[in-house]
Amino acid sequence: MVELTLGQLRTIQESTQSWRMLLANIEGAMGEVPKDVKKKIDALQEGFIKAFGEYYTQSIETNDGRNADDVASDFAKIWSEKHPEFYDVRAIFSGCGEDALRKAEKAISYAESILA
Repeated sequence: MVELTLGQLRTIQESTQSWRMLLANIEGAMGEVPKDVKKKIDALQEGFIKAFGEYYTQSIETNDGRNADDVASDFAKIWSEKHPEFYDVRAIFSGCGEDALRKAEKAISYAESILA
């Protein structure tokens, strides 16, 4: 097993940063987000980071020649097929109620346009 560099570890840890920022924008528009929804978001993020870390490490170990951006892009395609719920912001926030979803409609639409 190869030991990853600090930069490689950082790539893995920060792999969900833009996704999390989009969700934070939605949370801000809603105001109050239930704890169970926040736990769901945390679980989705942890699952992604864990799986991406394994995929990224395998890429390094096999020395397949892809750079970090290519590995991340290839993984995102695989992940979106296996875990579409990760990108379905309406489903993620469905536990917040219809009023909250209406308040955050612009932020949700923006996130959907980015994640599509």
